[in-house]
Amino acid sequence: MFGSSGAFGARPTNIFSSPTSTQNPLHDVEVPSPPDDTVQALKFNPTIAGQPIFLVSGSWDSVIRVWQVSETGQCEAKAQQNVGGPVLDLEWFEDGTKIFIASADKQVRLWDLASNQMVVVGTVPSPPDDTVQALKFNPTIAGQPIFLVSGSWDSVIRVWQVSETGQCEAKAQQNVGGPVLDLEWFEDGTKIFIASADKQVRLWDLASNQMVVVGTHDEPIRTCHWVKSQNYSCLMTGSWDKTLRFWDMRQLPTQMSLATIQLPDKVYCSDVLYPMGVVGLANRHMKIYRLDSEPAEVKDMETPLKFQSRCVAIFKDKNNVMPAGFALGSIEGRVAIQYVETTNPKDNFTFKCHRSTELINGYQEIYAVNDIAFHPNYGTLATVGSDGRISFWDKDARTKLKTSDPMPAPVTKAVIHSSGQMMAYAIGYDWSKGHEGYSAANAGSKIFLHACDEEMKPKQKK
Repeated sequence: MFGSSGAFGARPTNIFSSPTSTQNPLHDVEVPSPPDDTVQALKFNPTIAGQPIFLVSGSWDSVIRVWQVSETGQCEAKAQQNVGGPVLDLEWFEDGTKIFIASADKQVRLWDLASNQMVVVGTVPSPPDDTVQALKFNPTIAGQPIFLVSGSWDSVIRVWQVSETGQCEAKAQQNVGGPVLDLEWFEDGTKIFIASADKQVRLWDLASNQMVVVGTHDEPIRTCHWVKSQNYSCLMTGSWDKTLRFWDMRQLPTQMSLATIQLPDKVYCSDVLYPMGVVGLANRHMKIYRLDSEPAEVKDMETPLKFQSRCVAIFKDKNNVMPAGFALGSIEGRVAIQYVETTNPKDNFTFKCHRSTELINGYQEIYAVNDIAFHPNYGTLATVGSDGRISFWDKDARTKLKTSDPMPAPVTKAVIHSSGQMMAYAIGYDWSKGHEGYSAANAGSKIFLHACDEEMKPKQKK
């Protein structure tokens, strides 16, 4: 009906035509080494001056394939990788050197074509060999990269550099000779304080790779926090020896603390958000301190939680300016929101979390709250627990924003970057079920990065 010229005039010459093709009615050139199953994703690389044309495919046979394509339609197979799960989508990195791969195995990978290396996006490489006890991002300083440090029960601290796209590179590690119970960055991001079960707190200078002992307690050191005021700067450490000690960094190396506060019981958790310091004790009491002039106790209160305190995090007031109170998590799957100074006692409340949604043998399983982290911009919070779940909460609206599917192991630590864009969390055995719950299958830890900003935004009121 249309003859050789159709409604739009003469047909253009098909430069990719293959007169010998019998499978394609358009007689187009077939790409060599095609996929063995249905193609789910197909994309050309970004057009960049001087760079060849590449075509990438992802298919249900779990393989991604790359071909170089000439302007005359000639194709040459260049590379391929099996990702271990059906490929559902692909995206080129902006410079055309890497490819993002979305897979049915629930992971996003990044394939570097130059090195032929593939990493799971959001997974930190070279993870610890034992449970992660401490996890912190470096302070945000203009021109300085993002670093993440972990401390674990294998006595090793590890540092990774993190890009904004979720890529991680292992940068340094040190064995301190004892399980690491807490970590803190020095204010300029060049050094790391390490609190250890060997009763010592150390300072690791990343530039020189030198480590010195800052101070010693009589029992394992559970917490450490850097305190910087207009009048002084020091390191605050809390220990199972029932003391809170303050160390002057101008006198290194030193074994003499600036001040020592005797406590009625062991330190189980603490947090500092200047000028407030909060310390949770084994006797279920909370000590609140003002740190602006010199450490001074302003309140001693019994917690509203009936079981052992596990973690604490300070939150700011609704104007996001000054510290106003704290969230306390316990082994009983419950969190207390406590304001330090309030005219309305109803501002303080507790809520249940990290519990089984269904009854198991007629009972509800209750799991420990292992860590709490507040979003720096919204004031919402994340809790992580022994049930392997991450939950996001709006304390002001008293609502749950979201709960994750369970991880294969308990979530032991979580930290949110100061930008609020990403959260790092660690999974591994937390010994909540004792020695009987340990096996070779759950040994070691993994650390992940998660984009959390959208999920932690408070819901708009209708």
